[in-house]
Amino acid sequence: MCEKHKSCAIIGHRKIEITEDLKSRIFDTVCGLVENKGVKRFLFGSKSDFNTLCYEIILCAKSRYSFIESVVYTCKNEAFIDNASKEEIEIAYKTVGVKDRILSFDKEVEFRDKYVSGKSAYIQRNYAMIDDSDYCLFYYNSNYHPQNSTGKTTNSGTALSYQHALKNSKIIINVCDE
Repeated sequence: MCEKHKSCAIIGHRKIEITEDLKSRIFDTVCGLVENKGVKRFLFGSKSDFNTLCYEIILCAKSRYSFIESVVYTCKNEAFIDNASKEEIEIAYKTVGVKDRILSFDKEVEFRDKYVSGKSAYIQRNYAMIDDSDYCLFYYNSNYHPQNSTGKTTNSGTALSYQHALKNSKIIINVCDE
């Protein structure tokens, strides 16, 4: 009988406080998902602190679990780069020495609304990741409420994504200590 490969979406706030305890909890969570739940694909979206941290942890975990995959879901602001911009970005990445690490996902999923721009594109992309996942690894702080350009408090994209995961009865693991 063929075993279904399970997936885990990774979604979190753009800026987080990274601690050794958080790194350890994420690593233990990733190992538990792989060993006990059959997770083999980890789905990534935006370039947030949380996603970058999880990407680095999963890259380390690959030395133990060579079969796991990191899959990036892109939307317009992350996927479309004209040639002039691409050259500038590559020079910048080479300067800081992280180009290969940032751009070396195992697969890219072309989110169906990839070329739609704006904040809602990120939220819709997150929803697609959640819909394609069995588990959701979040860094979600319910007390975090960003302000928009007019200074009005809004729901974060992570909050909206968390609510979508709840509504769709996904198994949620939140590693944020509020």
